[in-house]
Amino acid sequence: MTKQLLTFLLIFFLLPLKAQDAFERLYRSEQNFISVDIKQTVGGDYLLLSIPLEEDFGPTKRANVTRLGPKGDLIWSKDYTFDSTTQVTGALTILPKGNFAFTTVELQPSMNKILTVANRQGNVIWSRSYGRIDTQIPGNYDNAIVLGEEDEKIKLFSTVYNTGRDEPYLAGLDSLGNIQWAQVLVNENWDAEITDVESTQDTGFIIAGILTGAINAGTLIKTDSVGNVEWSRSYRDIDSLESIFFNAVQPTPDTGYIVVGTLNNLDGPIGIEAIIAKVDSVGNLLWSVRTETGAPDSIITRINNIVENEDGSGMVVAGRTFDVENADSYLWMMQIGSDSVDIAWQSRYSSITGQAVTQDGLAATMDGGAIFLSTQNGDGDQKAIPYLVKVDPEGSSSCQDSLGIQLAEFALFADTLVWTVQSVDTTEERTPEVESFSDFNIPVLQLDQPPPFCEGDPINVTFDATTENAVSYEWSTGEVTPSIVATEAGQYIVDVRIETEICFNLCDTVTIQEIG
Repeated sequence: MTKQLLTFLLIFFLLPLKAQDAFERLYRSEQNFISVDIKQTVGGDYLLLSIPLEEDFGPTKRANVTRLGPKGDLIWSKDYTFDSTTQVTGALTILPKGNFAFTTVELQPSMNKILTVANRQGNVIWSRSYGRIDTQIPGNYDNAIVLGEEDEKIKLFSTVYNTGRDEPYLAGLDSLGNIQWAQVLVNENWDAEITDVESTQDTGFIIAGILTGAINAGTLIKTDSVGNVEWSRSYRDIDSLESIFFNAVQPTPDTGYIVVGTLNNLDGPIGIEAIIAKVDSVGNLLWSVRTETGAPDSIITRINNIVENEDGSGMVVAGRTFDVENADSYLWMMQIGSDSVDIAWQSRYSSITGQAVTQDGLAATMDGGAIFLSTQNGDGDQKAIPYLVKVDPEGSSSCQDSLGIQLAEFALFADTLVWTVQSVDTTEERTPEVESFSDFNIPVLQLDQPPPFCEGDPINVTFDATTENAVSYEWSTGEVTPSIVATEAGQYIVDVRIETEICFNLCDTVTIQEIG
């Protein structure tokens, strides 16, 4: 019996932590934070990138990276201070060996795209800036997107400003940030802004973006592994009365692509709708749909992100709907097929009535679900707060609501887009100051795991979930008290609601094991 007990204990404590299937959490602080990106590590933790703001929401010179455990609990948080003011934008990527890279953009005219590589503890390995050395005010402050590769090499994509034009910037870097190739794409008819980039099956890249002119249009650019353009298309509303914005793109298993964005009505009342389109391997349109909420024209609906499920079963898209008249907004997600517009599930998630929210990042998770990141502006003193929603494979969080979005066909017009290439090769070293940040107020729930019981022995275990500021408790046994007494073997789950004005919950699971 003793041998069996020791064997069980060894197996139990060697089991890896599993990410919680579903939760919704706020990260309060005296500091204002605008969240910009989130990624899951190979170990199941999460990295959260935010830009701190001053008390009056003025800019700072800092970026913040916070590492969270599988249930959203704080592991560490660090501030990175740069030479000049940072823009509220940025991106994260996970690198091999446990390292990560993140981008920030400085509010200065040239060389303002900063890429920093750090180890799993958040310590800087190297930091460099990229862009055009000859750019004069005004500069371009658009996001810089970073992709990591198996050999620790990095690809950097952004938008630079040159002679009155916004132009896509593409660069391939070695593991130390040295430029292996870099170029700017120029089109004589359009300004162009990169909004998203993904790796493709043929080791190349698919780039989504926005073309700016009399009417805005969406664009897709397909390149090979060293940034050479293989094909490019512009996509416009067929009657040219509405502006198209492409916000994100995702390759599909059939070598095609699904792109998401917004459709802005310029010839009528306020009304912005989300769009989803599927193209084949060379950018030809296969289908396109727009959202229909059945709401008044004062409703704005956007899709900002799309990711493929971990098992490849479909695509999860995430967006935000905003009621202009009532200044109220909520976040939502839905899952569609990779080759169809069939909706597998759709849900809306918590918001604070009368307060603005943004939807800033989305990542597929290893358990088949997804996690998305937003910024809530929900305290009485109007603090900007990072807010995470982790959903299971069916889109369930702790307190999601039903969503009634319909998808309707609409016509897009695609046209070939031609680029000329200008080579650039300038980079500058940076040395950000790094310091730990300890001001997050994050409650933690951790039930004590009891040792296993021998078969036939009496079981009497007290589980205590008492948590500061909790407003309700719900156990899998049906009890609603902070603590319970368990007298049988089995699994016990508790859900603790922290606040009433917003869905903010903590969950934990513990098992009483009986061995014979």
